This record gives sequence, C-alpha cells and structure tokens, in this order.
Amino acid sequence: MAVPRAGGAAGDEINDDFTETSVVLVIGADDTVHPAAMDDPSSPVAGMPVLRVWEAEQMIVFKRSMASGYAGVQNPLFFRENSSMLFGDAKQSVDAILQALTGRAQAPPPSAGQPRPASTRTRTRP
Repeated sequence: MAVPRAGGAAGDEINDDFTETSVVLVIGADDTVHPAAMDDPSSPVAGMPVLRVWEAEQMIVFKRSMASGYAGVQNPLFFRENSSMLFGDAKQSVDAILQALTGRAQAPPPSAGQPRPASTRTRTRP
C-alpha cells in the first residue's frame, strides 16, 4: 500500500495496521519513519507526524547510503532488531525482488533518449 505522506488521516489509518504487518518496505522518506519523533522530545524531529513502521514484524529499508535524511538526524530505525537495509537503487532493487517473486523478467528499460512512461519516472532531489 502506498502512503502519500505521514500524518493526517492516511497516516493514522496505516499506523493502526503496522502491528499486524509482516513486512514493510521503506523506500525513501527517511524522516517520515523516524522513531525519535515520538520517543525523544529533544530530537529535531520531535512531534513530527511519522509512520510507525517499526511496529511491523520486519522492515526492509531501501537506501543509497547511510546518509541522514532531510532533517540531518541519524535515524535509530536503521539499528532496530527488526530492521534490514538494502543499499542501492531502490527501483532496481524492487524490480529484482518482483522478478524473484514472480519468476518473470521485468520489461527492459527504454532506449537512451526516449522518455520513460510516467509510472516509472523517478524524481531526484535538488
């Protein structure tokens, strides 16, 4: 299930489901899954609405590196016992997982110079 942003009605609804969730894939959004927002009143992210993904049985966090998120604060989520990290390009990693689960190859990437369909475009940070 894709959640557009933490907090608000969508965040509250999904947060109630995490205790009954086997695996959560966290792709990007480092600060929106930051336990210190709830656990550490002295944290720069204290009080920020977050998705409580750490309540799931297992989390897999997709990251390019161990760099901190937008708030510049190391995320303790990465060091929890039920957390695993998958480093690299998230789209390529998800495609590989889907291929392994379905046993089918994914469509090849478009040729150089051709635009990618809207559903596969990625946004880069400035």
